[in-house]
Order: sequence, then C-alpha cells, then structure tokens
Amino acid sequence: MPTTVETLTLIWRRVLQRSPISPEDSFFDIGGTDALADLLCSEIGQVYGRPLPSATLRQAPTIAALADILEKPTPRRPSPFVHLKAGSEKPPIFIAHGLCGTVQFTELAKHIRTGHPIYGIVGARRGYGQVLSRGT
Repeated sequence: MPTTVETLTLIWRRVLQRSPISPEDSFFDIGGTDALADLLCSEIGQVYGRPLPSATLRQAPTIAALADILEKPTPRRPSPFVHLKAGSEKPPIFIAHGLCGTVQFTELAKHIRTGHPIYGIVGARRGYGQVLSRGT
C-alpha cells in the first residue's frame, strides 16, 4: 500500500502535469493556481474520503505538510483566513470573495503593492468544509 506522500505525489503530478515533484515543493511555486488548487483538493478529498478545503494549501503548501494533516485522525477545521501575501506590522488587508465563497485572489494579491499583509476570507459555501467537484 502506498504511503500518503506517494499517493499525494501521484495526484500532484496528474493535476499539475509535471514530474518530478518533491515532497518539499510548494504548490504555488511550481505552477499551482487557485483553479488547480480546487481540483487538487477535490481529488485528494475523494481519495481520502473527507473534505479538504483548497485554503488548506495556503497553510500546508507542500506534499509533506499535507501528508501530516491527512495522517491525523481528526481533521482540524481550517481558519477562514488565508494568508495570501506577507507584509509588515501594518494592519492587514482582507479580501472577501463574493460569489462562490472560495479565495481566488492569489494572482491579484501578487500585484497589490503595499506593505500591508493580505488575507483572503474563505466563504462557507466552498473551500471551507466542502469538497469541490470537477464540474463546479
């Protein structure tokens, strides 16, 4: 039976259409996008039989970190706040998604020039306790 790291590596390779992938590679640094994060987390959730919000990739962006989460018996409820961009000690900027409830602002946050940290807020409809299907 494959280990969690081996299973996740296969899923990452399929979703990112890339090989090799190291357990320490960060999803968004090797070509991952918000849309691919939704797909990846949906597939992982189907394999492991439990929801994996795409916001989890912000808190655990590597295969090794995700494996640690998945190997725990009880999934912890993720924070609704997803760190998108580092900043100084200035007050943070929060971005809320209006329609589907997921944080889809990674590219936007990269282009905002500010010293403030930027966070996305995950909505209750998606990405926060629900598995996404390919058709959504």
